Amino acid sequence: MIHDMMIPFRRNTVLSQAGYGELVRGPDSGHPPTIPTADRETNAPSWCVQSPPRTIAADHRSSYGRNMTAPTDLIRDPRVYRLAAVGQAADAAACIGPIPYITRCLDTVEYPQTNRWIFPVVKGASAIGLASVTRSPTLARLTAIMLTVYFTLAVSAHVRVRDFGLNAAAATSFLLFYGALAATGPADVGDTP
Repeated sequence: MIHDMMIPFRRNTVLSQAGYGELVRGPDSGHPPTIPTADRETNAPSWCVQSPPRTIAADHRSSYGRNMTAPTDLIRDPRVYRLAAVGQAADAAACIGPIPYITRCLDTVEYPQTNRWIFPVVKGASAIGLASVTRSPTLARLTAIMLTVYFTLAVSAHVRVRDFGLNAAAATSFLLFYGALAATGPADVGDTP
């Protein structure tokens, strides 16, 4: 019966199907075949015991041995959140005036002038929320979710007035960026390289 579980591998050795590639001594080597032992903690056969999960660093190595990062590792990096906070702070400062480019954009989507005071407030608050990534990752993720909602409304405003130019493309790219931040959330402080 034990021979039914084995496949010839090389002379005097066989490959055990039960041991997932574990080499055992063959019948003509003069030694009895070794059977995979049970796991001491679970008392299950060794072929049933799950191997420990591999880390991303072990899974993503280049041929030269350097670690490669997964795309989600990059988007979860707190430095990306801080960079986005700087961008939102600069945008909030540009909306205070506002500069002529922003005025033209808001005129294009027919946003009322009486309500434009909200943009520096919203963008300033979002800059603070994104910058808090190391102290409060939950607040940073909530801010990313709210910015996803904000840019969804911005894209829909551009679609409503049939403005498919550069402003709509920028709003769409920010929607995708903040959507990715919201979907993944920031990495824990100990997880960053």
